[in-house]
Amino acid sequence: MIRMRGTGGELRVGGVVAARLHRWTLENEVVVADADIDEFWFTAEGRRSLRVTIGGSLYVWNDVVVSGEQTLSIRLSGKPEVRG
Repeated sequence: MIRMRGTGGELRVGGVVAARLHRWTLENEVVVADADIDEFWFTAEGRRSLRVTIGGSLYVWNDVVVSGEQTLSIRLSGKPEVRG
């Protein structure tokens, strides 16, 4: 079982920030996070991606599935793109 915790991150829709994550936990390919959302972009159609920093590198998961509003549940799939 993989479990990580962090602070900060972004949920993007079509490349635009739809939610800013505060505290988050990653466990078994699901990220649970407290977030401030931009209602317009959060509800917009488009490809959803998650970006978080882990150990000084930016991890990007594309095509994530999101549920919730203030507390988000974000299902990851595949391997992330790692930058840095």
